Amino acid sequence: MLMRKAWTWIKQHIRIRRRLPVDPLEWHKREALRMLRSPGCPVCAKVREDEQRAWSWFFLDTYQSPAILDAFIRSGGFCPRHARHAVEKGPRYILSFLYRMLVESTLSELSQQGRLSGVHRSCPLCEIERESERIAIQHLALGVLTPEVAEAYRAHDPPCLPHLRRILQVAPSSALQTLRDGVILWLRRLEHRLQEYFRKSDYRYSQEPKGDEQAAWFDALEWAAGIHTTPPPDVRMALSAPAEEPRGSRDLNSEAHGQKTCSTVPTGAPPASGAT
Repeated sequence: MLMRKAWTWIKQHIRIRRRLPVDPLEWHKREALRMLRSPGCPVCAKVREDEQRAWSWFFLDTYQSPAILDAFIRSGGFCPRHARHAVEKGPRYILSFLYRMLVESTLSELSQQGRLSGVHRSCPLCEIERESERIAIQHLALGVLTPEVAEAYRAHDPPCLPHLRRILQVAPSSALQTLRDGVILWLRRLEHRLQEYFRKSDYRYSQEPKGDEQAAWFDALEWAAGIHTTPPPDVRMALSAPAEEPRGSRDLNSEAHGQKTCSTVPTGAPPASGAT
């Protein structure tokens, strides 16, 4: 209840909560279309946007709110991730104020009770992040029921694997096919790139120009883990290379209609002798 009050306070300041249209589906459509303007997982992008706003307003105004301050003390301060961010970008005066309150509260509890209570709430910014995530998942799960969102979703990067699982859990049955089809097509393209990586690792094809298949592992890792990070130099170079049309190992258009072709090199096959 306390964190819900704190979240309401934050939303009032950063204007995450907007006046809902008469039709709730129209609201989900509008927000889902806005989410689908950003590259990558649309839910991750929405959470990052809301987190940045919440972070800014937390230090500008809301940290003095009794509900926010009490939540901060009960949580034992920021979690490790948000604490590292605070070290890098947090205002020193406000951080001193917040942690002075935490130190004084801890001293008082130890002096009066001789022990610390077992109640340990989540980091306030983590709570805001989870609430933003829940709302974003609803927007996408229900928004795809509209033709506009369904079309944008099919042309967009898929949700990351952790968010995809949650979206499919809450989506109505009438939305499942749209949600699945867009991801399946993207995964087939990713599968082909991984197959191309192993094919070009074979000494017989190692002299072929390297392309975006060299970065396939990175895209798969980011998607599966639900992270957004800076690619290493070799991946940046591979991502800047022109994508090749599927050849040899898989015809994506045929498979999209249920017709599979044989692979030249087995998926995940180790490099033959002499591979580079």
